Amino acid sequence: MEINLEAARTKALADFAARDPEALAANAGAALEAPGRMAFAYFGRAVAVCHPGGEAFWEGGEALPPREQVLLLHYLCRATGTAPAGEWISFAQVPGGAIYVGPFRQRCVVPLVRRFGGAPHVLARAAAVLGGQPLALGDVAFALPALPRVPLAVVFWRGDEEFPPNASLLFDRAVPNYLSAEDCVVLAQMAVKYLGLAAQGAG
Repeated sequence: MEINLEAARTKALADFAARDPEALAANAGAALEAPGRMAFAYFGRAVAVCHPGGEAFWEGGEALPPREQVLLLHYLCRATGTAPAGEWISFAQVPGGAIYVGPFRQRCVVPLVRRFGGAPHVLARAAAVLGGQPLALGDVAFALPALPRVPLAVVFWRGDEEFPPNASLLFDRAVPNYLSAEDCVVLAQMAVKYLGLAAQGAG
């Protein structure tokens, strides 16, 4: 599942530049703040992507890392405008995801459990910082507003004498209208990244 980031960025930029910015914004749930400037929330923070160049910035002007710029370009270009289905699926149920379940667990689930295995209360507070809403799943669970039309569910089990802590990252069933399986891996990795950063100030 490794990708050539520069090649992926070049392809994504060409695809993005060829599209109509008004249609891109409408389908992705973004606001067209100015000609070619699409603004939306990404893990609870404001970002802007500029058309046709594809530059992606946090509010305040800091550029996003290249890997996340590619993710946002893919989201904008793939978006169909379909509403979230309101039904969670596992990564294995994402089209094309079944053959990558092992890498997905190693890159996303294992780091999440390693970071929060002994402190699920910190996980809950970090999720709140990112705008997460509680879910009635597992021992601690919440829905993160990862992208305007792509929520991501994080479910955590504390574990006990018999079983170690465990976690799951779930996607809305409508996610194929916005992201590929490869992009779902990146999105889940970014969820772990931003939860970890939020936890630094969440206790």
